[in-house]
Amino acid sequence: MLLVTKMLLMGLEIFPLSLVVLSLLTFITTYIIAVSQKHVTPYLPYISDTGSKSPESCIFGQLLNISTMLAFATMYVRYKLVASMVNIDSTRLHLLNKISLGFGIIAAFGMSVVGNFQESNVLIVHLIGALMVFGVGALYAILQSIISYKMYPEYNGLSICRIRAAISCFSSICFITTFAAAAAAGKNYKNDPLHWQPEMKGFAAHIVSTASEWLLAISFLSFFMTYIKDFRKVEIDIAGRVSVSHLDDCTSDYLNERSPLLR
Repeated sequence: MLLVTKMLLMGLEIFPLSLVVLSLLTFITTYIIAVSQKHVTPYLPYISDTGSKSPESCIFGQLLNISTMLAFATMYVRYKLVASMVNIDSTRLHLLNKISLGFGIIAAFGMSVVGNFQESNVLIVHLIGALMVFGVGALYAILQSIISYKMYPEYNGLSICRIRAAISCFSSICFITTFAAAAAAGKNYKNDPLHWQPEMKGFAAHIVSTASEWLLAISFLSFFMTYIKDFRKVEIDIAGRVSVSHLDDCTSDYLNERSPLLR
């Protein structure tokens, strides 16, 4: 109860914190269920392998959908933070910020795709979602690291720049390793991809691939953790403006200087 109360009293840092906690909870829960149901072997399966079959697939998809919304919120707050602090004349930095937000939206949407299109049902769509999460997500981290350096020393310290740069470089290496090792492991493998065994050919490459994927996911969550301190100092106001005096009225009856010339 005390933990819930503390979370309710939090500011915008609740978005990245909730994203990290919920994502880790999702991965651990589905892994335990999948192994206990013998749907996967305990030898470090891919994250999405643990959400491939029912009932764990239901939990995996539902919680990843929630994580997607938390990721959207987190990256939007980061976008607004940079847009609000940086000088209006810094057009290049504002452009980088917008591109980064676009990459972030694609990566977050890919998370939902991965959760809703299991590899055992629609493999090609699942792989596209994985590329969106990990590939475009790595680009998001790289751009945000560049933005952090460009905001130094006026708006943030050097240490956070180095931390984000290190995480983004590590995630990029893990991304390449994950897919390269997966290609090597699956080259001559024709058995059930959910039940790898140590004696199977390509098992070592498979473990390298799955370990890299887990490290990649953890590195992304670590990157979002770097936002928590910054978000404690940010507030976003949402102001409503009603253009009618009665909600059944037509807005065209209330024209003023803010009314658009063309409809």
